[in-house]
Amino acid sequence: MKIDLSKVLYDKYIKLPDSSVTIILINGEIINGIILSYFKGNTNKGENYIVKWHIVDQKDKMSFGIDAFGFLKGIIINTNEIASVLFTEDNSKIEF
Repeated sequence: MKIDLSKVLYDKYIKLPDSSVTIILINGEIINGIILSYFKGNTNKGENYIVKWHIVDQKDKMSFGIDAFGFLKGIIINTNEIASVLFTEDNSKIEF
């Protein structure tokens, strides 16, 4: 059975006090910030444990991911777009 790396990422993320990450996407784009929220998948239908991640700048950590007008701050990333994640706290890396 294939390991669900979205679950590995989630488990590691919630245990670290510093949630700063560097995410490298498959297309080579690099995103720095914090994981503010996530969208759980339906594992009964074969989806990953987490299907999408909401990433914002460190300065927007307390914003709930929205601006004063209710618009989204940051970016939503699909799990299948991620190549790797580097955790600032312990300098560890997860390769997708």
